[in-house]
Amino acid sequence: MDLKQKIVSNARKLFLTQGIKCVTMDDIARHLGISKKTLYQHVDNKEHLIGILLKAHVTEEDRIIHEIRAQSTDAIDEMLKIGKYVLEVLRALPAQTIRDIQKYYARMFADWDEIHRENVYSTVRANLERGKTQGLYRSNLDSDVLARIYVESIAKIVDETLFPPEKYHPGDLYEHFLRYHLNGVVSQAGYAQLQKHFYEHFNEAA
Repeated sequence: MDLKQKIVSNARKLFLTQGIKCVTMDDIARHLGISKKTLYQHVDNKEHLIGILLKAHVTEEDRIIHEIRAQSTDAIDEMLKIGKYVLEVLRALPAQTIRDIQKYYARMFADWDEIHRENVYSTVRANLERGKTQGLYRSNLDSDVLARIYVESIAKIVDETLFPPEKYHPGDLYEHFLRYHLNGVVSQAGYAQLQKHFYEHFNEAA
């Protein structure tokens, strides 16, 4: 791992544990045992560093989802594996981290959010089409409409005016939504498969 990769990796750990607002470039340099001059030879400033982290997240998410799609046995298995990955991310990511990016780096967050929404839309739409082809989802579903509803629903999960963080955790909300979504789209034939896969992944019924 070269120094820039170490900088990005350590900054990510600090941001997740201490919050983006609280961590300074001095903190990052001190944590790595390097001078600020050396740090600035690799990143322009804190905003640049956060931008690198957001792009890295998108790249890593794309890689993982492509692997899941290739390895899953059917559309329901695919959606549940993606769901487990999303749950892991949400439960590992402090809500304050997202709030800090939205508040202090609004333009950058908006750019990242647009890319993320497009990726979620295309993933869910493709999954709906796969499920219909396999006979596991209802054939009369409008994949475009449902994928758009899915994207907007995910956005609402992190809306603190609807779900105050002291009362609701995004991970729990997402798990409820995933159940709601899949139970709403499966065909009669797909329902038994949903129960089977849900038990395999979550050790309980859907």
